Amino acid sequence: MILEQSVAKKIKITDVYGLDPISVYLEDFEPGKGKITISCYDKSWHSYWGSMGDRTISEFFLSCDNHYIAKNLSSLKSSVNDYEKLGSKIKEAHADNYNDDDIDAIELYEIIDSMIDDEEWDVWIRSETSIMQETFGCEWWYSIPTKENPKYKYLCDIIDVVKEALKKTQTE
Repeated sequence: MILEQSVAKKIKITDVYGLDPISVYLEDFEPGKGKITISCYDKSWHSYWGSMGDRTISEFFLSCDNHYIAKNLSSLKSSVNDYEKLGSKIKEAHADNYNDDDIDAIELYEIIDSMIDDEEWDVWIRSETSIMQETFGCEWWYSIPTKENPKYKYLCDIIDVVKEALKKTQTE
């Protein structure tokens, strides 16, 4: 068994409006190789970079844009399906039939209005591909509207705070 000890730097960030305390662990293994771990409340994210040039993990982190960092820290997508807008688009596409007292259109409206969460929508879309195709065409999946993913935005907000803290520690 081989044991090695290294020095890791910990930064604790508190009193940030809208965020729980954040802990940041930075570890430089050698020039150009390092790891960062960020935790906030019950979530944590980490990434290792083995080709950072001659920069430290702090310098590298500060030089990257949030989307690149978020992509390396997590598998979160920046946008998610907006099922509320999808329901409106489907209703709009079938509005003429609904006005004609078409029982299928009325049932469709009722189903859409009863959807509670994203999981229900996912199941419905998979089971009703014929309705989706009739409404939006052969490549209907491109018609599903999207919105900003709140979990991704939360991570980007944390990344911004970590960057601000890293800048402060570099000037001290």
